[in-house]
Amino acid sequence: MNILALESSCDDTCAAVIGADATWRFEQRVFPAVAGVATMAHWHTDHLRAVLTDDGRVDGLAHSVLDRLPSSFTGLDLEYVLATAHQDLLSRVSGPATADLLRRIVASAYEVAFPDDVELSQQVLFPSTAEESNGIEDARFVRFVAADGTVDYRATYTAYDGSAIAPRLLTSPDLRTFRVQRLAGPAARNKGMALFPRSVGGRQLALCRTDGESNSIASSDDGVVWSEPDTIQVPVAPWEVLQVGNCGPPIETGEGWLVLTHGVGPMRTYAIGAILLDLDDPARVVKRLELPLLEGLPGEQNGYVPNVVYSCGGVVQAGRLWLPYGISDARIGVVWVSVDELLAAMTPVGQLID
Repeated sequence: MNILALESSCDDTCAAVIGADATWRFEQRVFPAVAGVATMAHWHTDHLRAVLTDDGRVDGLAHSVLDRLPSSFTGLDLEYVLATAHQDLLSRVSGPATADLLRRIVASAYEVAFPDDVELSQQVLFPSTAEESNGIEDARFVRFVAADGTVDYRATYTAYDGSAIAPRLLTSPDLRTFRVQRLAGPAARNKGMALFPRSVGGRQLALCRTDGESNSIASSDDGVVWSEPDTIQVPVAPWEVLQVGNCGPPIETGEGWLVLTHGVGPMRTYAIGAILLDLDDPARVVKRLELPLLEGLPGEQNGYVPNVVYSCGGVVQAGRLWLPYGISDARIGVVWVSVDELLAAMTPVGQLID
């Protein structure tokens, strides 16, 4: 395969333009950077129940609150229900902790809007809740097309409060207004969820790494509560012996779902690989690269986090896969490769060469 690489400092670029002739142009950031205006968002009681179940905190007070809340509610509705709750429930040993947890969870959902005269490259999403107080990380964006043809933009990311992580969902109809909410269910744990760009078999799908070391796939009816995941890839090759994960949402091709992966080898050295999933049954891996697609070059191995090349998603343009990637958490690079060449270089599973 022929792979072309470009590189830029990450402190002065914010956007890029792909040309029709295999060119990529980094663009300077437009100033000033603008933070959106955050407001409280609505919740659904079924969603809150799923989140509480994940936390193992559906006690008497939680049951009472869930029963009394309207099906769609805000933090103000929660405060009213708590203020009028039976004192026996509030005075139990677990009562104050449950009330605080309910407030924290409900406050984690919010909406952000940017003024019409603010360009996309000026927009900055800052941490807005306690769960995000130490960072919002690794957003994996995808253009999602619903069964009825409706299009919106979605991203899964990790919220970090300094001690715990929580997978979150960001949705936007226009990349100007955004809704943020907590994910729930067995698959919504750990880092690294990545959404498929459309439903498959009537269900929304996502890649995840709930065990911290293997690639899995999960499904959802509503995109918020996710099922028990099924493992589809475990570490096999020496360059991924410690863990594997995804490098962004699957990319649909005529041969299957192309998934870029990251592997962590000895001394926590990262590399980027690829697998191909069946179009109709994405839980089945049909091809994989035996060797890495991308490894850190000698000049890319030092930085804030050494020996790391990492991506949260690629894009296909005119038959080429363009892959922006982080270099040791210090710089940004981009590579492109022909999709046809990449697929041809992959080996059918079951025919791997030792």
